[in-house]
Amino acid sequence: MDWANRNPMRLLLDFLRRPDLDEWEGIALSVVGGMASAGDRSSLSIDEVSGAISAGLSGEPLPSGSGGPIEAFQWMTANGLAITALLDGRGPGGHDHERWTVIGTLDDGEEALSEPRHRVRWQEWVRWANLLQFLRTEDRQGFTTVTSRSGITDVGDFFIVPAHVAEVSAADGQITIDPDTADELSLADPSVRPLLEAVLKQGAPLPEIGYEPEGEGGTHGWVVEAAWPNAKIAVLIDSDKDLTDWLQSNGWTVRTGDTWTESELATELGVSV
Repeated sequence: MDWANRNPMRLLLDFLRRPDLDEWEGIALSVVGGMASAGDRSSLSIDEVSGAISAGLSGEPLPSGSGGPIEAFQWMTANGLAITALLDGRGPGGHDHERWTVIGTLDDGEEALSEPRHRVRWQEWVRWANLLQFLRTEDRQGFTTVTSRSGITDVGDFFIVPAHVAEVSAADGQITIDPDTADELSLADPSVRPLLEAVLKQGAPLPEIGYEPEGEGGTHGWVVEAAWPNAKIAVLIDSDKDLTDWLQSNGWTVRTGDTWTESELATELGVSV
């Protein structure tokens, strides 16, 4: 964990000597995973994510989770810097894919500013900011902030928060699809819409409707009715051998709407039914 304590100038010089972004992202992941293992931990449902992000931004303790695919961790460094980390278990690979969202929050209230440790805590905050910037690939995000900005930071800017924060029905525990999401789904072919609605109500992220896969040389003129590009999962209307072969050769799981079941699609997307 020496990287989290490294002098910012030394870290910069190390990076200039070895400017391999993938290597540095691996270092950041290693530090976050190691530190998280010793922190407080809870499991969150999809609808509890925004509350956990808000707690992290304000440096407050995480809310108790009711169980779900998001593992939340929180710890204080030796100098009192609050670190909140969320590990997204949805999608292929589950938690092993290391889809981390990490927030480092510096308390800049009057009482904290007057503490003797504030200067070293600020220096630690800078070191974490330098490290978290390397969480750069899809579904990973590092963010550093101060408590005075917690009320003006948009929770919706975090990748892990659903594009449209939904409410959970007390009657059946399912997520209610809001009007914006319903408008997006209306663009899908009626033959696949019920399937998409079913998995969204279980907490799946909103798919891209009319997704155009792109490979070497640009797009191929194909259109996928509904796709989750990060998870590489596709729903087609009709069977298309060329499109299916191309997607599968690039690591996608693809089926027509009438051959997907709700439970199978939800499982592939890492949500429970």
